[in-house]
Amino acid sequence: MDSKIAAPANDDDNSTLSPLALDVTWLISIGAVMAMVGIWSWLSPRPEIGQVAVLWLPNAILAIALLRNWGRPIFCMLAVLVFVGVGILPSIQTDTMRGALALLIVDIIEVGLLAGGLSLWFGKMFRLNTALNVTAFSVISIFSCLVGGALAALVSQIPLGTTVIETQAPLQVGVVWFTSDLATYFLVLAPFIALTGKGRNHFWSGIKQSPLMSILGAFLVMLLTFIGFALPQWLAAKTGLALGPSGLMLVAFPLASYLAFTRGPTIAALTGSAIGIPAIYATMSGFGPFGQGNAAANVFDMQATLIVCVFTLLLIGAMADQMRARSAALERALDEAIRVRQGR
Repeated sequence: MDSKIAAPANDDDNSTLSPLALDVTWLISIGAVMAMVGIWSWLSPRPEIGQVAVLWLPNAILAIALLRNWGRPIFCMLAVLVFVGVGILPSIQTDTMRGALALLIVDIIEVGLLAGGLSLWFGKMFRLNTALNVTAFSVISIFSCLVGGALAALVSQIPLGTTVIETQAPLQVGVVWFTSDLATYFLVLAPFIALTGKGRNHFWSGIKQSPLMSILGAFLVMLLTFIGFALPQWLAAKTGLALGPSGLMLVAFPLASYLAFTRGPTIAALTGSAIGIPAIYATMSGFGPFGQGNAAANVFDMQATLIVCVFTLLLIGAMADQMRARSAALERALDEAIRVRQGR
């Protein structure tokens, strides 16, 4: 195996895995996620059979693997091969193989633009710890998804055998692809970036210091989100009280904002997922303001709402972290000035 494969993929904190074991772990993770979404559709739910998934998890795991190993072409090629090899397996014995391969290539181009853009501009240890970084992540994600959506719309109109999206109008394909992948990057990739970048040991030490509060915070955010989506509909069915389906939709957002402000960007990213994941599955089960009637028609509104919420939480966490860093720097400067004055 090329010596580049054994180069450290993450040069931040000490790792208990050897470089080669870490590479193998990345590759197995990509293959496992790709295999699982093909077996259990609930991991990447679709509003209707034949449509693009609401969240496409393989893109997120491939993106973080490429980002953290950017500049190591042999590893990146192996990651792409695993992604394509496992992804195409379900279609080998059907007439969908060419269409599936074309869509996988679209995924690779999109993920490559995202991971490459972040790595080339900010380095492979990119973090969501400043407002500028959060904005850059958002802009590059939007651009990558626009390219991916345009290519997917084009592929859907090319005769490549049967594809799951060929019956949709090209503009509709592009919009659904764009929003689904963008939601994936905000809800799944953002926490991966936070948990694998510099400073992750500080996050885990904070969890170890107060595990009960950390678990309770995540549980409350998820519970409040589900209550906000399901309670109005449940009350209407049980008591006839009509509250309107969207009145409690963001009942968890104040708590999520507090956690993001007090605990920093990593918790902000995870809290965004704690809001988004229950909201998506509640919607797919028919609950909440986006689950009424045709879920496929409402999925864009749901994803747009979640993306704005997560973006806001990421900004709150990053800006609060910057404020704390500046306050700490000022305190250190003041202490140093006092020591110098006392030493005279």
